[in-house]
Amino acid sequence: SVDSRNCHPAQAAREQTLFPPGSWVFLLSIDVTLGAHNIMERERTQQVIPVMRAFPHPRYNDKTFVNDIMLLQLTRKADMTDAVSPISLPRSFEKVKPGMMCSVAGWGQLDVNIPPADKLQEVDLEVQKDEKCIARFRNYISIMQICAGDPNKRKSSFSPGPL
Repeated sequence: SVDSRNCHPAQAAREQTLFPPGSWVFLLSIDVTLGAHNIMERERTQQVIPVMRAFPHPRYNDKTFVNDIMLLQLTRKADMTDAVSPISLPRSFEKVKPGMMCSVAGWGQLDVNIPPADKLQEVDLEVQKDEKCIARFRNYISIMQICAGDPNKRKSSFSPGPL
């Protein structure tokens, strides 16, 4: 079953990690940084591991960005620590349903017209019904996106970003 506290396909776990393909297209080599809190500083908790092989989703579409996710095989196993641990992912064909709580983490913008955060931000958001998001966001595509957040609490997450 889905662990509703961590139902987002993101970040790293042991030897493999999920990663959006659009981010690697122009790179000759990829390093995965695990355990980072402040991306502008080198921290004791960080583990930098080179990628051995990249596996794009077999049905990834670079025009529509459908299936924009990639599996990365690292050159070595990550050390499991307080700052680096696996996350729970949904099983095949298991749906994330309205009312479930999802965790969103990243270094994105905290508001419009300000630079992205240096320190890792995390928020738990409730998955909303598609109808609510279709009415609110004209570009929302229910077969490709998950709508989560609460406008009354001013907490949200917008793509690109893991949920």
